[in-house]
Amino acid sequence: MLKKYDSLYINGCSNIWGHGIKNEEDKCPNLLSKKLDLPIYKNSSLCGNSMKGILYSTVNDLKKVENTLCVIGLTFQDRSPISFGNHQYNYSYNSYEYINEKDWYTKHFLDKRRYQWKQDNTKDKNLENVFKSYANYKNELIKHDNKFETNLYREFFYDIVLLQSFLVSQKIDYVFIEWHNHLDVSVIERKRKIELNCYRTEINFDNILNIEWDEMDINPGTGHPSILGCKNISEKVYDFISR
Repeated sequence: MLKKYDSLYINGCSNIWGHGIKNEEDKCPNLLSKKLDLPIYKNSSLCGNSMKGILYSTVNDLKKVENTLCVIGLTFQDRSPISFGNHQYNYSYNSYEYINEKDWYTKHFLDKRRYQWKQDNTKDKNLENVFKSYANYKNELIKHDNKFETNLYREFFYDIVLLQSFLVSQKIDYVFIEWHNHLDVSVIERKRKIELNCYRTEINFDNILNIEWDEMDINPGTGHPSILGCKNISEKVYDFISR
């Protein structure tokens, strides 16, 4: 029997946010809200959201909230946040490819990739320079750190453990969505001969729901869940928490 909650909290990246879907009612957050008959307390999901960004924003959003169901779509390991002023910007490691393009800053750092610590619209004139310096730093790291991928996954798994620990400490019920077994590192370990499984041993998988690609019904034009996929995801989450 489904427990009665007061509200629903959503966080994650573009898979849960609904990239490529025009109607808000067809996106996962609103479908889940309707399916669970719960108002959305806050939806902090963002396209390009990082795991550490999800950790930081969830802690900030839920530190004084009670009886809220937390649903988080886990993102991918190749992303990191930058806190600057009153905002948190999420950075993808492939972004350094844009660094010599004239519109690099405009193309990648859109408002939908930004989490606001305070509701304001201020933009520091030095922000673009900070991002370009950060991209250069990441470019050098990728070129020279032979443990780069291992370090990415290590931090990624640690962030999941920290987020779970926070939610448990706050007595907040949660569901994490894993997209197509992307927490299973066995394939990467075999192909690239790196040891990763030891870093995921502290993750509690009891509250993690795996969604397969066929259930996501990926739209080939966007590479993200279709309207049918979002409906499937919301139904799978509902069944998971009702078990």
